[in-house]
Amino acid sequence: MNRSFTNRVFGGVCGGIGETLRINPWILRIFMVLFAFASLGAGLLMYMMLWIALPQESLIESARSNALSFLLFIAILIVMIGTWFAKIGNQLNTDTGQDLYYPILFMAFSLVFLLRQVVRS
Repeated sequence: MNRSFTNRVFGGVCGGIGETLRINPWILRIFMVLFAFASLGAGLLMYMMLWIALPQESLIESARSNALSFLLFIAILIVMIGTWFAKIGNQLNTDTGQDLYYPILFMAFSLVFLLRQVVRS
């Protein structure tokens, strides 16, 4: 799975995912915008993480890189949606009332940088 070089509006994330899954990228773009508003910014952060995690489409690709990128995409998606559901269910509050939603999203965003370096090498 790659970011699209030709079918892009911002980073090519929805274009690349749409090409891989054979879904119209505009449907994914609309879903991403709605999810960004509904998730209090988690959707936007997920898009930025995918922008960093997914490699730019190229003519020379390795099967190992594609498999790792796809697994990274699935992991990001699971973490972001799981965190969002936990936020809705008020399960991310400490005993003192502090909200852990944004710190968890920040840690996931940082983990993407680390994993992206591993996938590249």
